[in-house]
Amino acid sequence: MRVFFIGDDKNIDEEFLRIDNSSLVLVGHNVGTRIDLVKELEGDSEILKELAIYSRRKNLVILCGIVATIYKRKYLSVSVVDNGKILGISDAIHDIFQEEKYNVGSSFRVYKTSVGNIGIIVGNDIYYPEVVRTLTMYDSHFLVWLSGEIIAKEVQNVISTLSYLNGISIFAVAKDRAIVSNREGEILLDDKAKFCDGNYIVSRDKKFLKKFRGDIYQNVYTEGQNYP
Repeated sequence: MRVFFIGDDKNIDEEFLRIDNSSLVLVGHNVGTRIDLVKELEGDSEILKELAIYSRRKNLVILCGIVATIYKRKYLSVSVVDNGKILGISDAIHDIFQEEKYNVGSSFRVYKTSVGNIGIIVGNDIYYPEVVRTLTMYDSHFLVWLSGEIIAKEVQNVISTLSYLNGISIFAVAKDRAIVSNREGEILLDDKAKFCDGNYIVSRDKKFLKKFRGDIYQNVYTEGQNYP
């Protein structure tokens, strides 16, 4: 799977021209995309439409970090677009330690895309182990974490540990770096470049997955359900 990481919006049009067809594109919150969802629906703003056009031209799956506003309520979010189709928007569930104050979402979601099932992690949700375990249990082929914060070098260890304990690859874009960890917890990428890419093979250990207690996660943090 070809993956491109974009962390700067200064040359974003040029960067999209450099992206190969049928790739996964991760656009960090640092790009500064702020979206008023009401204006998007009314046609007064076309940011999501532009992402869909980029996606359609090259059959891309684009995950873009955004700050979404709806009726003055602000969310730290990720929009998901696949081959020109907007699949949805996922919000951060936890808001502690954020530089800005956001409202929080109520559920997680695994998106079925042309490059596989993607579990989305937003902002500081990465620091809650149950988030990674729940998304892993619900048939994610790999996880993507987008954060608008500058992260410490030690966060690499957090990502590596979560990948190892759950047998799943994690692709991350934060304000200052891109990180990739495979299912064995090996760090394959740790790059501060504003634009980088690589080829990655993602797979799951099904025997390892069967050892998880799926029953206790059934009613916790699943799509469309609130935490009891």
